[in-house]
Amino acid sequence: MVKEYDEGQKGAAWLAIVPTGKGEAPLSCTRSHVPDEMVIGWWGYFKGAKTNLAFFNAPDGQDGGMPFAVFDSRTGKKIFEDVAYDTGFVKRQVEVSPFDSLRVGSAQDRSIAGPVACWPID
Repeated sequence: MVKEYDEGQKGAAWLAIVPTGKGEAPLSCTRSHVPDEMVIGWWGYFKGAKTNLAFFNAPDGQDGGMPFAVFDSRTGKKIFEDVAYDTGFVKRQVEVSPFDSLRVGSAQDRSIAGPVACWPID
């Protein structure tokens, strides 16, 4: 489970990853931290998750680029950081690029293959 505490300023006041056991219901979301909770070093917002990866966007970008980071939810450590083009950030139409999306895949042994920039998925 990811906890995001926002006091109304740009970017969350803090973000945390809370491990839950398989099949367990998530804990209620409170401002206090539970013993296994990992407060992460990122200043933006939770974007989504895939397998053991948690994705976070920055609170703001520049020139069409939006910083993002990927954290390992098992350890709370940042494993990848970059800037991605965000079409919602710039109000002009741009040509499709072969690097306009991010895809994370997994191998048969369930290890993560990516994240990598890739061709658009139809």
